[in-house]
Amino acid sequence: MAVTDMEAALFQGLCERALASSVMPAYGFVDKAAELLLLKLDPGEAVKWRSLRRLKREPQRILRCAWIDAELQTFFDEHTRGRAIEIGSGLSTRFHRLSYVSDWPSFSWLSVDSKEVIDSTMRLLPLTDNHRCLVHDFCAQQWLPQLSFDCATAVVIENRRLLHDIELTIRSCRQLLEQAGHVHLIVEISRDCEAILMAEFANNIQILNRLALCRSRRSRWHSFFSRRSYQSVQQFSLLHIELSTSV
Repeated sequence: MAVTDMEAALFQGLCERALASSVMPAYGFVDKAAELLLLKLDPGEAVKWRSLRRLKREPQRILRCAWIDAELQTFFDEHTRGRAIEIGSGLSTRFHRLSYVSDWPSFSWLSVDSKEVIDSTMRLLPLTDNHRCLVHDFCAQQWLPQLSFDCATAVVIENRRLLHDIELTIRSCRQLLEQAGHVHLIVEISRDCEAILMAEFANNIQILNRLALCRSRRSRWHSFFSRRSYQSVQQFSLLHIELSTSV
């Protein structure tokens, strides 16, 4: 099956997840859907090489995926007919991973992303009755359009660009509180944004679990006489939050 330029750009994360079980078996992370899709589509050796290099350099990317999977599994163990809403996650196979390890999955899933990403998701990944997709313009004022919340819901956001806009994050959390009254939120967020969020929702928020992350950023500058480089470290957290009007 031929892939579009847009789909080729989305393949990096997919390749990383597909290669993880062979490159770092100690993590115990397996993504059968990503492996099968990689075999079927074959994005090329260059994409695979870049993914392999990035995976070895940043193994925490798989740790991050596994941590979110485990938090959602705990959520679905408690709310067997609950729903997950995955926002801006690209070509995600998380629904398929969690379904694969469940005897008879009864949870539902909603993938929310731009039109281009949703078109690719619906073309490349098998969808079922309990997995739906929704196109949303992230230039709007919230992460989500108006939805009905008729079951226990966990919202997952890995898209850092959405979470960098703290005003958008606050507006969206207020929207979730108004619409749902009670929701689980799994997000990767900088320490500065986390502090603002905790202060804004001090009476409505409870942290259920946390994974601390550090990400290095290398910068280089050159002069006529010397070549130097420095490395800065950014601190982030993966948070599993309970957001409720009654906390």
